[in-house]
Amino acid sequence: MKNLFRILIVDDDEISNYLTSATLRYVYEDAEIRTVFNGMQAMEYFLKNPERIPEVIFLDINMPIMNGFEFLDWYENSAFKGSTKICMLSTSVSMEDRERAGKYDDVVGYIEKPLKYESINTFIENL
Repeated sequence: MKNLFRILIVDDDEISNYLTSATLRYVYEDAEIRTVFNGMQAMEYFLKNPERIPEVIFLDINMPIMNGFEFLDWYENSAFKGSTKICMLSTSVSMEDRERAGKYDDVVGYIEKPLKYESINTFIENL
């Protein structure tokens, strides 16, 4: 089986997920793109699929059950830390949110929604 580039989208907004997936598929035609709707589901994905850890996560901040920062707190203290590059993908333009996200080791980008082709290129260059 071909080893695919794996991407996980963590966002509770279905329309945003559709647009993000479509944009990512345009750039990464052969990527394996999965979507979950909150941080708890992302955490469960990691725990249930340790052999399929994504190379990149696009993570929303404001979600029910477990928000993006709560997921990051879990991730930072898990055995998975260092295995994935994380890009915050949020409607938040708050400098406080940007600064907080930047304090996590594996957060390497912060993009305001909606995800655009140009934003992906900038993010990839930073990887």
